[in-house]
Amino acid sequence: MFYKFYKTIHNHYSKFFKIFYFLRYLIPMFLVATVLYVAIPKFFDYEKKGEEIKNFLSLNYQLEINSYNSIKYKIFPVPKISLENVNLTFNKNFNNFKANRINIYLDLNSIYKNKIVSKKIFINENKMTIRVEDIEYLFDFFQNLKLKLIVKNLDLNLIKENDSLIKFKNINFSNYGFKKDKIQGMVFDKSFEIFHDKKKKNLELKILDTGISANFKIVDYDKNQFLAGTSKINILNNYVKLDYLINKNQIVINKSKFRNKDLSLSFQNLIKFKPYFEMDLNLKIEKINYKLFSQLDLEKLLYKKDIIKKLNSITKIEYKEKKLLQHNLIKKYNSKIYLENGRMNDQSKIGLPGSLVHCKNETTLISEPPRFYFKCSLKITNLKKFNKYFSISKNINNKPINLYFEGSINIFRNKINFEKISIEEINYIANNEDKIFFKKNFEDTLLKGGFFDIFKTQKIKNFINEII
Repeated sequence: MFYKFYKTIHNHYSKFFKIFYFLRYLIPMFLVATVLYVAIPKFFDYEKKGEEIKNFLSLNYQLEINSYNSIKYKIFPVPKISLENVNLTFNKNFNNFKANRINIYLDLNSIYKNKIVSKKIFINENKMTIRVEDIEYLFDFFQNLKLKLIVKNLDLNLIKENDSLIKFKNINFSNYGFKKDKIQGMVFDKSFEIFHDKKKKNLELKILDTGISANFKIVDYDKNQFLAGTSKINILNNYVKLDYLINKNQIVINKSKFRNKDLSLSFQNLIKFKPYFEMDLNLKIEKINYKLFSQLDLEKLLYKKDIIKKLNSITKIEYKEKKLLQHNLIKKYNSKIYLENGRMNDQSKIGLPGSLVHCKNETTLISEPPRFYFKCSLKITNLKKFNKYFSISKNINNKPINLYFEGSINIFRNKINFEKISIEEINYIANNEDKIFFKKNFEDTLLKGGFFDIFKTQKIKNFINEII
């Protein structure tokens, strides 16, 4: 039976099977020819193509080669030109750019041509230093890049006036394939991921295992002019919503909010970079837990004196208690704070139950230790409400009182000196013995436990009862 089957195939299908017999010679010939085709350029001197390679990178990737150690042709896994230890200028703006290796993956049809033809390059183990104001060029480059690019192990240093602001390490990026427009790397020794959706103009950031995430919506972008958009940021359950406009010289933030379980506020901010750093901030506090003050560490806040010297700002703060039945100490608060070269001045109005406090304060934050100078007046307009809140049991003449006091506080040592204390209605001016009395009670009652303990309601009640 087998013989009949073989004879039938041989008589009727012999021509068809001859094709497969022929292929057993053709396939090895094709493989040998292919290997020779991609291997022969290995013997070419690619150093002579240095100018052509420079022109290709400059025209297609805005990379200007300043120097390199070697140019080699490599076969596996695909034909490519490999440049080792390359010093580059990117986009004619970033001179400090170095790459351990750049691979230019060649189009197979162009291997024997004088002109470099490639649709993909790979940059590995590279370092770049970039000024904050030049980020827009980097953003614009990735927005308009048509050819394929893989970046691996990039260390990026953002600087401002030669000072490093933030460093990113081991950045990996590709503008095609499965990981298209996804950036991975390290910041603050933590892994991060950034995903950029070009169609939706959306950028998502996550710093893994930290509870930090952000979403940026790019509403408008104009090269060399501005970047506008909105963002939602979550930092350990602290939520920030921003509406921003950024250009070379300034950042404008409008209609923005911050909230967590203890604080809720809206704010607007204008940050100028030129001719020097300057900030104009408006804060409107909607909810606050006064326990926050006890968590503040002034010594840590004032530790970076070199940074404080560079800050120039005007900050306006506004607060008004919304719920009528709340029993908080501060009912209203308005202040205007000026900070310039480490010196701070502020004017504030504080609405307390049945009374109003006006203060003019100043301090030099970079002094050792900083001393807080104050000139304040307490005007009690409703003694009934004032007495009820502060639980004053003593009989007091039911007339308005204007109390004036000025002096200074050593913030770190929790010491106070009174220069003047007076009550206008009874022509009272404190003598030295009275000043010592007020000083002792203030330090033992209000300053005990730290500067921000002054804001504890019970302590204020105890202090008022002690001095009246």
